[in-house]
Amino acid sequence: MDLSSLEILIAAIEEKSLSHGAERVHLVPSAVSKRISELERRLGTTLLRRHGRCVEATPAGSAADVWYAVFASGGTPPEVVSRLNLAVKRATEAPIFRSRVESEGLVTAVGTPDELTRYVRSEEARWRKVIAEGRITID
Repeated sequence: MDLSSLEILIAAIEEKSLSHGAERVHLVPSAVSKRISELERRLGTTLLRRHGRCVEATPAGSAADVWYAVFASGGTPPEVVSRLNLAVKRATEAPIFRSRVESEGLVTAVGTPDELTRYVRSEEARWRKVIAEGRITID
């Protein structure tokens, strides 16, 4: 599998249509359908629900989240990490920042460094499993 299969899936989901998604990625609808079916077969799950000419993502087709974090180099003194964490928390609570991210439908959450470590490890394990089960490789 290659990244273009994921781009095709995303186009179909965002356009809510195989034909409009196909236009976006400069393919014919049958090619888009075939690529998405192959992706579903390799991942062993349904990624799209088809309703006539419309499509929508299944939970498996929309399970990816986007998140951002601030990391410090290994060995950074704990007091520096704590100060950095507090500064990030204050910045995300600023009204101008909050209004900007909320206007784009984003949600902010600032946790502790330990919570971030657990989250990153859980995401890594989750995606390693998807990659292994789907036999995903970099082409």
